[in-house]
Amino acid sequence: MLPKNFKKETFNKSVDKIVSLLAKVDKIEEFFENIQRIYEVLEIQGLLLSNLSHETQKRVRQLERFYKHKEIVQRVFLNEDDEIPSY
Repeated sequence: MLPKNFKKETFNKSVDKIVSLLAKVDKIEEFFENIQRIYEVLEIQGLLLSNLSHETQKRVRQLERFYKHKEIVQRVFLNEDDEIPSY
């Protein structure tokens, strides 16, 4: 149960700050761990990405695009056993 003086706006700002910090990745080693943590924080707090500030949403979307790109590249290069079609 939440305290009577609980302010949802302040709470969302706190979560926004946490997610924003996680969206700043300095090393590739942090990337996968941080993107997973972002979604864990949102799930635990019962929030959607759309509940956060525009700037934080933008940072997370950039991570998602990079993740999707990396996933596609890995799929292409990891499937070396596939037959190469001859024309």
